[in-house]
Amino acid sequence: MLIAMQAHGRLRSIDGLRAVMCIGVALYHFVPYFFKPGDASYEVSRYFSYFTDIFAILAGIFSGKYIRERWSFSAYGGFLCSRLSRIYPLHIVTGGFYIAVLIAISAGLFSPQDQSRYDPSAIIPHLTLMHAWGIGPDMALNYPSWMISAIFACYLAMPIVGKLYQTSKWLVPAVVIAAIALCSYVSSLSGVEVTRAQFVGIGVLRVFPSFMFGIVLGNMEKIPAHRSVPIIMLLVSLVAAFGLGMPLTGAIRLIVLYVMVYSIFVADKLSIRTPLNIGLLQYLSRYSFGVYLWHGVVATVLFRVLLKPVLGNDSLVIGSQAPVYAIMLLFLGLVLSFGIAFVSLKTVERWGSRAFDALFDRRAALSRPEPRITPLS
Repeated sequence: MLIAMQAHGRLRSIDGLRAVMCIGVALYHFVPYFFKPGDASYEVSRYFSYFTDIFAILAGIFSGKYIRERWSFSAYGGFLCSRLSRIYPLHIVTGGFYIAVLIAISAGLFSPQDQSRYDPSAIIPHLTLMHAWGIGPDMALNYPSWMISAIFACYLAMPIVGKLYQTSKWLVPAVVIAAIALCSYVSSLSGVEVTRAQFVGIGVLRVFPSFMFGIVLGNMEKIPAHRSVPIIMLLVSLVAAFGLGMPLTGAIRLIVLYVMVYSIFVADKLSIRTPLNIGLLQYLSRYSFGVYLWHGVVATVLFRVLLKPVLGNDSLVIGSQAPVYAIMLLFLGLVLSFGIAFVSLKTVERWGSRAFDALFDRRAALSRPEPRITPLS
């Protein structure tokens, strides 16, 4: 049996999932600095790649709510400005750090360990948020921002999505199925699975199906009435995702994660408390977007620049010999990432959003929600 969905309060488990997501993505990138393939910590961290796809789903959920409640072509400009004023200022600041490093490298001040990370051809695609569209190297500069570029492409597709939703609510779920099939096929032509499409410069293929699934969740009108349904679905999806001996990849990963996030979403709507409801995760969730973009900078400065002289060698892979020390350094990286995100939310992001709004004069457009309400916060 299904019941009509009622809007009530915040999605607390989804908020908690945002916090876990940003921690997981940061650790996914941090752990290989200290542990090598075969180490238990390294192998466990490979599962954290799931959180990249979850990030895209969360972005779609809140965009889906916008379509359901206030979609119109005339308001689209306000929606786009609202999203850009949230994501673009911090993207520019974190990317600007790497552009400054690139300039220093060009001036001969030092030599990078990974020259491809500082490819000058990446500057224009990054500034225009097009680096995950097959334009320029999307893993250069602040590499996690390929996701921001891919989500921006999804925002540009919103007029089509809105029209589809107005035509028939069943067209959007159909697009999700078609997107998984099409994006998987196109990725395979480049020799990778869809969940690794960003590594060949077409990260938008990885993100689009998950963003569209988030749209479907954000527009759900009915949910299962029985409280056991999301619990059973969540347990099954967790076993499938983490209990098969290796991380899932490709379309099957996307489907399992969709079931998982759907279960958490429905649990919120049925007021079922999950471990994601704890207060600490609720607090940390507001800094998820900042952690997502700043953790790459933290890794570069802390792990590549500061730690190597302290350790006295070129390799930081010390996990096998000193696992406790390595874990402490990982924790330090997380603490610094959250600390910078805390300052960033109150300074760079706030001031940048205001400057962006003033530049585009949105007094007659859609008012911008508070940053902590959005999935990209």
